[in-house]
Amino acid sequence: MGKDTILPNMLNHEFKILHYIDTIGCTNCHLQLFDWKLYMKELKSSSIDIALIFVVFTKNYEEFEIIQRNNHFFYPVIYDYNGLLNKKNQFPTYPYPLHTFLLDRNNKVLAIGNPINNESIRNIFDKIIYFGSIFGILSTIIGTLIWKQLFYIGVTVLLLIFIIEVISLIFEV
Repeated sequence: MGKDTILPNMLNHEFKILHYIDTIGCTNCHLQLFDWKLYMKELKSSSIDIALIFVVFTKNYEEFEIIQRNNHFFYPVIYDYNGLLNKKNQFPTYPYPLHTFLLDRNNKVLAIGNPINNESIRNIFDKIIYFGSIFGILSTIIGTLIWKQLFYIGVTVLLLIFIIEVISLIFEV
């Protein structure tokens, strides 16, 4: 906590939840670390390849670290000391829940809203994540089966060509 760390695989996930926190007012209220921890535990228990990326802009990073430690929250947190993410994206100040984004493998936004604060948003996130994961698994299995079939067909064709060549050599001699 509070240390610079290189996280090379942070973005290499099927899904990512990017949650931007601007802690104007009650830091602990905005964070909801315990709720986020439970939600991620639920998703990961289903073997879903998902990452949670917290980007925090606050005036008091020491207070944030105390809250993080007290909640045993060990997900990666990016400190945005200058508020650059907000400046670049111009997040609306109201409603606050529009600071959370469900991203796909290519960082395309799939859904916007905070699944911790809003049950409807959570249902949307869950449907996209669960159905997306099932589709991804099925397409991988189907793709693998198709490639295996194509491989066997290719081997069979090569074997037939070889047999034809051998037979033609036998009868030519």
